[in-house]
Amino acid sequence: LEELPKPEPLRARGGAWYVIGHDRERGATRVFRLSRIDGRVRVGAEAGAFTVPDRVDVDAALGAHVGAERTAVLAVVPERAPALRARAVAPDGTVPRAPRGRDVVSVPFRSTTALADEVAGYGAAVLVLAPDELRTEVRRRLTAAARLAPAAPGSAAVHGTGVEHG
Repeated sequence: LEELPKPEPLRARGGAWYVIGHDRERGATRVFRLSRIDGRVRVGAEAGAFTVPDRVDVDAALGAHVGAERTAVLAVVPERAPALRARAVAPDGTVPRAPRGRDVVSVPFRSTTALADEVAGYGAAVLVLAPDELRTEVRRRLTAAARLAPAAPGSAAVHGTGVEHG
């Protein structure tokens, strides 16, 4: 029998590049989006420090992490974020209590990056209640934006970070 080539642990999906690897600390396969990797990457101390397994279902690993539809739970100021409201669906389960002066909406999404960009654009009008990964990404964008210019005297520059605190 002819020997099959080993799979490449690098794939493009949905306009982004991903690498699949084994996380020794977690003891599990992990999917990493290359655009989110910051700083130096350590592969191993020497050549041959690891071997790529003969059978890796890269597409299955990506399918479980990339492009799967999930639902964001957002707290939105009334009459704000019309594009998010237009995509809202009935909640899957228990709906968290809305913070005072806000409506809770459930919005399906496939790309955390795309939705985080959109939600961050609404600033303090939209708070992310779930999932945590989306909340983290929105916070990261808003924190970076707040660092771009000093706040004007008397403004609420950093407090409206688009995330639920507490």
